[in-house]
Amino acid sequence: MKIGLLGGTFDPIHVGHLIIAEWIRESWGLKKIIFVPAALPPHKKNVKMTDKKDRWEMVKLSIRDNPKFEISDIEINEENVSFTVDTLKEFSKGDDEIYFIIGGDSLKEFPTWKDPDEIIRLSNIVVARRPNHEDNGKKIIYSDKVIFSDSPEISISSTQIRERVREGKSIKYLVHPAVEEYILKKGFYKS
Repeated sequence: MKIGLLGGTFDPIHVGHLIIAEWIRESWGLKKIIFVPAALPPHKKNVKMTDKKDRWEMVKLSIRDNPKFEISDIEINEENVSFTVDTLKEFSKGDDEIYFIIGGDSLKEFPTWKDPDEIIRLSNIVVARRPNHEDNGKKIIYSDKVIFSDSPEISISSTQIRERVREGKSIKYLVHPAVEEYILKKGFYKS
């Protein structure tokens, strides 16, 4: 079975994540997309993040309407830094063909990740092209297992959403309605 993995801090998860996940799932004939929230990603060790339990809950709320979306706790339960290669090793234990989804901006950093060659060996990498990223990392990696996927140009970021909340602006239609309600109820991103 072909499955997609989409990892991230999801602080917060937004409709751009959902749209790209569904687009790639359908475009590449994937049975499902599994969202993998990270507890402590290596590239954000010193970044203040919303508690992992709350980020987990926001992902659950966002995907609950789509039976083709699932969530995995493989990284969120880690106490230490979680590495993509270790996650892929766990998912590779079954018979599934794995499509690991990243943004073009992330591909530029890919050579600095832990064991990038092993990541490529364990999965197909689907690069979701992002607006305003000229080369989208195309010059970084040459492999027939790296697939560049056109997708809708969704120029939404978690940073932008946090800033809007801090400024007292609306995040309606940028996140799932249940996530908007959760963020406002919990008072996240106000400072």
